[in-house]
Amino acid sequence: MMNDETKNIEKIINSEKDYKIKFKDFLHFLMFTFKKQKYNAIIYTIFLLITASITPIFTYLWTKYVDYATIDFNFKMSAIFLVIYVVIQMLVEIFNFLYLRILDKLNCDSWRSLDKTINLKSSSIQYEFYEVPKIQTIINRAWNFSHGEYIELYQNAMYIFKLVFETIGIFISLFIINPIISLICIITIIPAFITNFIRNKIRILNNIKLTSLYTELDYYKNVLLKQEGIKDIYINNSFNLFEKKYNNLKNEIFNNEIIIEKKIKRLEIIEFSIRIISLCICILLIGYFTMIQLVTYGSLSSSFVLVTTLIFNFTSLIESTSLILTTMYSIQQYNNLIDINGSTEEVEKINDFGKICFSNVSYRYPCTDKYVIKELNLEILKGQKIAIVGLNGSGKSTFVKLLLGILTPSIGEIYVDSINIKKINKMNYWNNFSVIFQDFCKYKETLRYNVGISNFSDINNDTKIIECLSKANFNKEIDLDTMLCKEYGGIELSGGEWQRISMARAINKDGKVYILDEPNSAIDPIEETKFYQRINNICKDNTCIFVTHRLGSVLFSDLVIFFKDGEIKEIGKHDDLINANKDYAKFWYSQANQYK
Repeated sequence: MMNDETKNIEKIINSEKDYKIKFKDFLHFLMFTFKKQKYNAIIYTIFLLITASITPIFTYLWTKYVDYATIDFNFKMSAIFLVIYVVIQMLVEIFNFLYLRILDKLNCDSWRSLDKTINLKSSSIQYEFYEVPKIQTIINRAWNFSHGEYIELYQNAMYIFKLVFETIGIFISLFIINPIISLICIITIIPAFITNFIRNKIRILNNIKLTSLYTELDYYKNVLLKQEGIKDIYINNSFNLFEKKYNNLKNEIFNNEIIIEKKIKRLEIIEFSIRIISLCICILLIGYFTMIQLVTYGSLSSSFVLVTTLIFNFTSLIESTSLILTTMYSIQQYNNLIDINGSTEEVEKINDFGKICFSNVSYRYPCTDKYVIKELNLEILKGQKIAIVGLNGSGKSTFVKLLLGILTPSIGEIYVDSINIKKINKMNYWNNFSVIFQDFCKYKETLRYNVGISNFSDINNDTKIIECLSKANFNKEIDLDTMLCKEYGGIELSGGEWQRISMARAINKDGKVYILDEPNSAIDPIEETKFYQRINNICKDNTCIFVTHRLGSVLFSDLVIFFKDGEIKEIGKHDDLINANKDYAKFWYSQANQYK
């Protein structure tokens, strides 16, 4: 039975298949922002309320100014109302300036909070879930949301609030002048809003449908343009083949988008027509009510401005709402990431790293049924030199990931000195391991950084870094602050030199357990034997685990463990396993001549 986190991840993956627009996701997002930016959000809301309340005041002042000037011919009162109108307008401009400053601060601070939340959540997810492409997609979309769509979304959300408050103020002003005009404005604009909603929902669902096609299109584009594969393209004369695949896929996307755009254009025409008809009806009504003296000349002047502004605000409101709808899917991805359960609580620390025990451990990767490790029971004693051997795909690398705690057993437990590693603080646990992976990182940084990153407290300890490089047999005479990347004005190293740097990085870690996971698959047996001799001298009394499908390591090991199909098929000393004359012996003799 899988652990609860795996079930939760698989549930999230399966829920992605049927995407629906959920306004609760948007509200969830806004609540997060307001919670993180409480005081800025309160101040911002106050400014919105002031903006909404000013519109009726402006309407009243402008109406009185026009009425006193054109009906009562009281130019003194007319001038007073005009001065008040201008003074309030200047205050509004000051408010708008302050409002923009607060909005900028709200955006920046919330952006940082969002980034921090995404980073913390991503770091808490168990490693095995990064093996599931869907989870990586969720993390990438959440990251893209934070670094692009978030700002657009948040600004649109704030703009919508501003428009809503202003529209309420305009509606109240129109209602005071004539209730019929205000109601007709509202009634005639609703169909436009619904049409716009349908249009954008069509666009959103189409974008989701095309996501996988665009991913495939990017792949073919990279095949044709990236330096890494261009040699194969030229030598095999396969440019036309991949260009044809690229063009076919592009045409499929293009044709799909044409169909969708036709639907959207028809809806846009309907929406535009409704807005124009609404504006014409309101203007005709204002003129009619003025003729029958239900509206004064001052109210006539104000009504034209208010109706025009109301229609504009409704249009802007529809467009801003549409932009929010288009990012609803990204909000869902962000919420999906936040909803993923993190690592279990870590409460223990270990000072000495002694016996390691695997107790009935089985493992399968999420969203698969096949167990790649099956009922593994094993004890590794402190100071032992152990060779984990077997063909590719036999489960060796998965065993290492389980030992390192970056994969969690599906069934069973792993203990160090009788402490379940699930309960051990991860950083404390990992500090005990010096690891050389087959696919070790080649950082586009200085030599110092590439070695010292494993023990950052000694990054400026030149003596120690040089000593680690010497033990790893790195003989290239370059300064520690030399960049190991031509892109940044540095130098390029050979594969063998990078391998020695990875070894120096592991030595610098000062781990109590050395793990070498297929580090020598690309070198010849003679150099491989020398490599293990150097490691054997470095490890001394530390536990050392060699993981490989090649057998140079067994010559330096106390114990050999032969994996096949995710199970330990044979275990013992090298000579004993040879004498048993089973699968391991056959495996050894197939390579033995290379190590004589």
